[in-house]
Amino acid sequence: MQRSVSAWLGHIGARSALGAALLLLGCGGQHVGSTAPPPTTTASSPPPTPQDDATARVAREGFERALIERRKHLADDELRRRQVVFSLGFHDATGSPLCVTPPPTLPTDLDLDQSLWIHDRATLDAADFSLEFTLSKLASQAVAGGASGTSANSIFTALWDTQNDTAHAVGSGPHCSDDGGRLNGFANSCRLVEGAQAGDPTHQIPKYWPIGIINRLDLAHEGWRNCGEHRIIYGRNDTSTSSPLGRAFIIFEGLLPNPRPGCRSACEPVAEFWQGLKGLSPSARAASLHQFFYDGLPGFEPVVQIDHYTADGVASAYGSSGGGQIRTNVFMAVPWELKEFRLALSSTPSTHLSVVPTMLKTNPFGALWDEHVAATPSNPLSTLANRFEAEVESEVAGLSGFASGACPAPSGGDINKIGYAVSLPFDTGEEPQQIPASPTTDYAFILGTTPPLPGLFKATLASNPESCGLSPSVIAKRAQANSCGGCHDPIGYTLTGPVNSLGSMRLPDGTTTEQWPDSLGFVHAGEAPVAGVHPLSPALTTVFLPERRRFLAEDVLSQATCPCEETFHSLNPPLQAKAVTIEEEVTRQLAPEILRENERLKAALREAPGPKRAAAVQSARARVRRLEQKREQARSRALESQHIILPPLTRELKPQISKVPDAPRDPEQASVALEKAVQDAIRAEPPRRTVTGSFRVH
Repeated sequence: MQRSVSAWLGHIGARSALGAALLLLGCGGQHVGSTAPPPTTTASSPPPTPQDDATARVAREGFERALIERRKHLADDELRRRQVVFSLGFHDATGSPLCVTPPPTLPTDLDLDQSLWIHDRATLDAADFSLEFTLSKLASQAVAGGASGTSANSIFTALWDTQNDTAHAVGSGPHCSDDGGRLNGFANSCRLVEGAQAGDPTHQIPKYWPIGIINRLDLAHEGWRNCGEHRIIYGRNDTSTSSPLGRAFIIFEGLLPNPRPGCRSACEPVAEFWQGLKGLSPSARAASLHQFFYDGLPGFEPVVQIDHYTADGVASAYGSSGGGQIRTNVFMAVPWELKEFRLALSSTPSTHLSVVPTMLKTNPFGALWDEHVAATPSNPLSTLANRFEAEVESEVAGLSGFASGACPAPSGGDINKIGYAVSLPFDTGEEPQQIPASPTTDYAFILGTTPPLPGLFKATLASNPESCGLSPSVIAKRAQANSCGGCHDPIGYTLTGPVNSLGSMRLPDGTTTEQWPDSLGFVHAGEAPVAGVHPLSPALTTVFLPERRRFLAEDVLSQATCPCEETFHSLNPPLQAKAVTIEEEVTRQLAPEILRENERLKAALREAPGPKRAAAVQSARARVRRLEQKREQARSRALESQHIILPPLTRELKPQISKVPDAPRDPEQASVALEKAVQDAIRAEPPRRTVTGSFRVH
C-alpha cells in the first residue's frame, strides 16, 4: 500500500533536509554523512486520512501555481533575451552581394593544443603571463580609474580576504561573514586556510604559475553580443598532485567585447587569431597571446581589463557586453571548494577596486531538488524549492535532448548540448566537493528513490513526454553534470562508471556513451607538467575540446563574411529609415573596394596554416579594417549633413564605476552594499544563452 501523504510530508527527507538545515544555519563548510533513509513502504502503512488528502491537495495546488508562475517567468526571460539581441547596435547583412564565403575550414585543420587550449611550458614560459603581471595590469587600470594605491598585492589580498570572517580579516572589503554568512540567501562558508594567503601576498603570488591559456569563443552570448571568454588558469607550483591538501587554482575568465555588438563577422579576427597560432614557434605563439591578452588585437580591447570581469561588463549606446568572472578552485583545506567572483570599481566611500563574491551560475542549491521540502509550507525553502522544481519541469527538454517536437534517436542527443538554464535566485555561492559526494549537494541522492508524491515534482517529471523516458534520477544526474561539482567530480557524483547510466548520449566522434566523461580528479588541467605539458582531463580531450574545435571551424571560420551594418535602433522610425538609406548608399559607393579587399582576405585564408598565412591574414584584415573606417567616416559625414548625430563607436579604456545606491559611509557597511549591488546587477539579466544555443558557462 502506498505510504500516506502526511507521513511523507512529515519526514523532510533526512538525507537532504538535514543538510539543508545545516547549510541554512551557516555550516556550509562542514558536511555530515547521510542519516538512515526513510522507512520503505510496507503493507502495514496506515491508510490515508481526510487530513492527508487535504495536505496533498494543498501541496499539488502549490506546485501547479509554481508551474504557471515559472512558465511565465521563463517566457519573460526569453523576451528579455530577444530584447537584448534586438537592442544591439549592429547586424550582419547576410545575403548581401558583398558577402564573401571563405574556403571551408575543417575541424582537423585546427590544433586542439595550439588554437584552443595552450598548455605547454615552452609557450607559457616564453612570455610573461605570470599572476603578478596580470594583477599588475588590472591594478594600473584601477589607478587610472581613480583607485590610487591599487597594486597586484592589494588585489590578491582582496581576493583571498573574501574567505576570512571579520575577526580574521586583513582589509575592509567583502568577507564570508557578511550578511550573516550568506550569499544569495545561502550559506557562504569561511575558508581560513585559503584566507591566510591574504596576509602574505608578496610570498604567495609567485607560488601561482600559468598552466593554461584557453579559447572560449564558443561562450559568446546569443546574437554575438560579445566575442566570448578568453581565460588564463593559474595553479600553485609548490604542491604535489599526490598530496591531499595544499592545491589551489585561480581562473581569470575575461569576456571580450565585440567592437560591433551583433555582428559575427566583427568577431572573425578573434577566431582567425586563435587559428593562426597553429604552426608558430612557442616564442612566436607566446608573443601573439601576450599581445591579445594584455594589449589587444587591432580594433579590440585587451582581454585583461577590469570591465571584462565585472557584473555589468562594458556598457555603451550600442549594447552592453556582459561581464566575465574570476573563479577559484581550492583544496588547501577540506572539502574541495569552488567559488566565483566579480571585480567592481566603486566609490564607496572612496574609489577603490573590490573583489566581490557572487553566485555560481548553473549551480542550484541541493535541497531545492527535494520535493518534500517544496511540499512543506513550514520549511523556509518551500516556496523557492517549488519554483525551482517547476522550472526544471518546464526546461527538462534541454536535459533530455528533446528538440523540434521529438525525442532524440536511440543513440541519444549530443552530449555537448545537454544543459538547462538555472535562474540566479536558485544558485549557491559555493560548491564543496569530496569523495563520496556530499549528500547535501548530490541532486539525484536528494531527489531520492522513494515513491513520488502524487502530482508533484518527481511524478510530473516522470510523466512529462519531454523527459523522453529518462527517469527523474537520470534527469537529476544530467543536471548535476552541468554543475561545478558534477563537472569537476563526476566519479564522486556517480556520473561515470559501468553501473551509473545517464542514458544514451552521442559523442563528437559519433559513438555513444551512457557515462559522463571523467576529470583529472576535481580538476580538468593539472598544475604539474608531464614532459613539459600540463595534462588535460579525458572530458576535455574527448568531448569538450573536439566540439569547440568543430564550432570554431564550421560555425565561425567557414561562414560568409558580410558587411556589418548599423541598426540605428536608438533613432525614431523616420530618422532610422533615413539613416539606413544613407548607409546603404555609402556602402554601394564603396562596393568595388569592399569586394576587392574581401577577395584578398579570402586568398590569404586559403594559404596553408603557418607564420606566412598568419601574416597574410593579418595584413588583409588591416586593409579591411582601414576600409571599414573609411566607410564609417563617410557615413558619419553623410548623417551629420542630415543632422543625425550618433554616439562614438569606440570608448576610452578607463574602467567604469559600479553604481551602489545609497552607499553608506562606513567601510564595512559600504562593502555589504557593494556586494548587494553586484549581485543585483547579475540578477538583472536572465541566464545567458550562448551562440551555440547552450546555457553552459563552465
